[in-house]
Amino acid sequence: MRQESLLTLKNSYETARMYFIMLHLGNFYSQFSRHTDLSLGVKTLPILADIENPENGYHLDNGLISNLLRDIYINYQKIDTFSHLILVNSIRGVTMSIVEALKEKEIKDLFVKTFFYENQDKFSDFHKIVKFIRNILSHNIRDRMEIKKEDITYKGIAIFQYSYADFPVSLPILYQIDIKVDFDKLQDGDTYSDVISDYQTLLFIEFVHNCLSFLKNQLQISSPF
Repeated sequence: MRQESLLTLKNSYETARMYFIMLHLGNFYSQFSRHTDLSLGVKTLPILADIENPENGYHLDNGLISNLLRDIYINYQKIDTFSHLILVNSIRGVTMSIVEALKEKEIKDLFVKTFFYENQDKFSDFHKIVKFIRNILSHNIRDRMEIKKEDITYKGIAIFQYSYADFPVSLPILYQIDIKVDFDKLQDGDTYSDVISDYQTLLFIEFVHNCLSFLKNQLQISSPF
């Protein structure tokens, strides 16, 4: 593989990995804050934007943090803004990383061969779905993820079904991904989660992360992650 393609793959993996870590660590803290009242322990903690001059640190708003943590703890059954932002940004980041990587023909061909066993139709549906998810999540700024017709670049139906039993290496949990998107039936204002559930979306981005991790290891790409 050309050095340019290896660098693209490395960057894609590291980007997906960072967002995957954010998904898991962020959701852990989110769940923890639902069951433990963290508002009582809020202290002044500056963000050290300038290590050489710590007095220039950007100071966090203690009152804002304390009130938000208290509200999360009291209303633990509701989806809070923190959890929503973690979910949306993690999904967007992982899908963005693979969309950029697949623009390289060498990476695309390797993806088709390694994970789709030369099944171009199955890969095509995967590619349509990953771009659809990326587009929708990139162009929404509110908590209700609405579909806009200009974000839909395909016609017809895309179906992506994948069993982790078919993955090139053994994985601890044999998830089943089952996503179907009928692009012709989508309308402005449709809710994203009514088209693809959060659960299936999470399985999908984990699949993307696992694919990039596998290729990183196979090609012996060095990475701090």
